Amino acid sequence: MKAKIITISLCLMAVLSSMYKPLQPNIKVKQALEQKLDSLHKQVVFMLNDLESEQKTMANYRLVRHQFKQVEFLLAEIDQQFYLQNFNGAPLPKLEKNVPGIVIITPKGLQVIDEFIGDFEQCERIELRYQLEHFARSIEDAKLMIENVNFTNELIMHAIQHQLLRVYTMGITGFDTPGTLAAITDSKSVISGLVLFSEMLDFKFAKDWHALLEKNESYLKQNNKFNEFDRAVYYKEYWQPLYASCIKSGKVNNIKTWNEINPKPMEVNADETHLYSQNFFNLGGFLDFTIDDVNSQTIALGEKLFYDTRLSSTGTMSCASCHNPALGFSDGKTKSVANDGSSLERNAPGLINAVYTKGFFYDLRAEHLSQQIEHVIFNEGEFNTSLINIFKTLDTTEFRGLFSEAFSGHKEKPINTYTFKTALSAYITSLTNFNTSFDKYMRSEDVTFSKKAKQGYNLFMGKAACATCHFPPTFSGLVPPYFDDSETEVLGVPSKTTYDEIDEDMGRYDEKLPKDKVDFYKYSFKTTTARNTEKTAPYMHNGVFSNYEELMEFYNKGGGAGHNLDVPNQTLSSDSLGLTKGEINAIILFLRSL
Repeated sequence: MKAKIITISLCLMAVLSSMYKPLQPNIKVKQALEQKLDSLHKQVVFMLNDLESEQKTMANYRLVRHQFKQVEFLLAEIDQQFYLQNFNGAPLPKLEKNVPGIVIITPKGLQVIDEFIGDFEQCERIELRYQLEHFARSIEDAKLMIENVNFTNELIMHAIQHQLLRVYTMGITGFDTPGTLAAITDSKSVISGLVLFSEMLDFKFAKDWHALLEKNESYLKQNNKFNEFDRAVYYKEYWQPLYASCIKSGKVNNIKTWNEINPKPMEVNADETHLYSQNFFNLGGFLDFTIDDVNSQTIALGEKLFYDTRLSSTGTMSCASCHNPALGFSDGKTKSVANDGSSLERNAPGLINAVYTKGFFYDLRAEHLSQQIEHVIFNEGEFNTSLINIFKTLDTTEFRGLFSEAFSGHKEKPINTYTFKTALSAYITSLTNFNTSFDKYMRSEDVTFSKKAKQGYNLFMGKAACATCHFPPTFSGLVPPYFDDSETEVLGVPSKTTYDEIDEDMGRYDEKLPKDKVDFYKYSFKTTTARNTEKTAPYMHNGVFSNYEELMEFYNKGGGAGHNLDVPNQTLSSDSLGLTKGEINAIILFLRSL
């Protein structure tokens, strides 16, 4: 009897252990990643041993990139900051966020190395060696890091989904490969890595997952010329079906999305299968107030406030004074007009899709919409008032009723700082549009999209290098694949189209912004959206370019430095893009489709 009980107990324990023990595929993924990192480290050391021969260096470098790209998705997901600061961040200095004082992060990783390799004859071998040695040390650090990582199904699937976003929004644009432009080959390596690791997962993948991976890999292999690569065709026929299959695979396996497991709202809606969709972004990830307070009532109240001139001290200026809906919510002026008729410091940008950013104003000085509103209220040249004065103005039967109805939780004091700023912000969040003729074309809803505009999109995403700063889908500086940061760039914008001198506005390098007062932020301005710009001319922070043609001429010749202005820290390449007049016209047609 005792023997039977022991036997039954052992059988029951075996069943339970099989149900609750860590899934074997996750252990396989960890072991495979460790082996891949060992191999990558050896390849980097091998490359370090011979940096004199350009032919050997290039061959070794291609192997390094291939091996790294196969595991990039896991490294980036495990520790995003470590990945950006050591493996594959932009080749530009940055400031450490959320620390006292100024802490400069010098660029390191493959993008820096790629610039050296792209100009191998002229590059400093000592600096190249330093970068490779640091890269090798970072691999060793990563190996130690992953010892304590639990490779859950959620982590792996989120890593795959983020990597697919990275491929389309950054990989095929050449962002990763500023020197060699080996972007398409890189993307093929990414897909081959996903093929490899997918075979280790005991998932019920969507039926088309493996076939779509092979289809993507084959297309990237056969169409690997950067300037000729058709990014529209790739999106519609290859990438988007694969991305949708990834999301479907997560659902089949009951994998919680990043929206479900994170306590704070994330920027991307993990269930949306189209990049160019109104639902791709999760609005809550961009707000500093509760998403429940964005509704028809708060939006209507915010719209009423937006057009009310009584909010300003002179009683003559409203938000709409500088943001006219007929002009894409800009004002059509070189620089906006102050309350006394003089000129304000900068050009008024449009407001459509303005909510999708991680910093407001051309210098990013306001982190949230609510802070942006305060700057306008207190500015001497604009509303030149205070919230207290505004609340006194709004203390009428009409507005008390409107605020009480819109914010039911604030009955005692309906007009307050939160409700006022939230109402205005709610209205601005309603000014979104991802349903243009271009978006419909990419979603296969519009078959009338012109071949010339499609050519312009491919140029924008490829040869013209626009998308290396104006990232899809916002075509702004909102950085993929997490969309949790916004970039500024130094373009060398002139004061006049005669290019006699650079505009005197220093951008982020300002006495009022001591946290950004470093040399590499001199003349650095926010990368605003290329969407909805047909009606928002003139362009740039100073409105120097009156039309698309002038704007494109500026970029085509390499910005300020390309026009012989002294811009030592220009982040835009000073090399000519070599765009023909026909190609420029195609890009302009694409911009108009937005």
